[in-house]
Amino acid sequence: MLLELASPSVGERVLDAGCGDGNVALELAERDAVVTACDLSPTLLAAARRRAAAAGAEIDWREGDLEALPFADASFDATWSALAPAFCARPHRALAQLVRVTRPGGRIALALWTRAGAVGRLLRLAAIADPPPGGGRGPVAWGAQDRLGDRLGDAGAQLLGSEQATIRMGFASPGEAVERLCAVLGPLAGAFARLPTEEATTLRTAVERAVAAEATTRSERTVVTGEVLLAVAQRPAG
Repeated sequence: MLLELASPSVGERVLDAGCGDGNVALELAERDAVVTACDLSPTLLAAARRRAAAAGAEIDWREGDLEALPFADASFDATWSALAPAFCARPHRALAQLVRVTRPGGRIALALWTRAGAVGRLLRLAAIADPPPGGGRGPVAWGAQDRLGDRLGDAGAQLLGSEQATIRMGFASPGEAVERLCAVLGPLAGAFARLPTEEATTLRTAVERAVAAEATTRSERTVVTGEVLLAVAQRPAG
């Protein structure tokens, strides 16, 4: 969906920041962009390299922190980050880093979870149980459409356009949905790692209830939805 909103041109130098196991980077490579991808997790990067090798994709994989990207200013024609910025301890710094490494006139493409849907509900539960640094409402606050323009402006970019989209995830059962979402949603995984046993048990119960309330069944699969805000911004040319 983000690729449809801001498709790269052939030969563009593109960065996928916070690439995880490589979903976006592989899509960018398929569209003949010159792709660099970075993530802070060596485990996810190893998985991404294996996927790229199997697909025959040429991608420059780097280990790097989204809040301190290991690239020179204006290194890329476009920078992409799907869902990662809002999971940083300092999302405003992550946005500023994305703008910094983008050339003047280049694009910044983002996907951010909103508060709607099951994923938004789970992220809010995590923020209540294990408040993020400095307080606040956690990652979903960064998916607020009416605030994104100002936040990008503070980072040095101009919002060109945005739209909301729904992501549907299928699981074999409600139990599998709970296990997978608790593992892949960073704030939830972090909360369970940090909370005392009793508080972690309380959070787990809340997560199970939320999934049960939000999930639907299709073709014997448990379907959980999340809403994302897709946005394209530009670093001013002047």
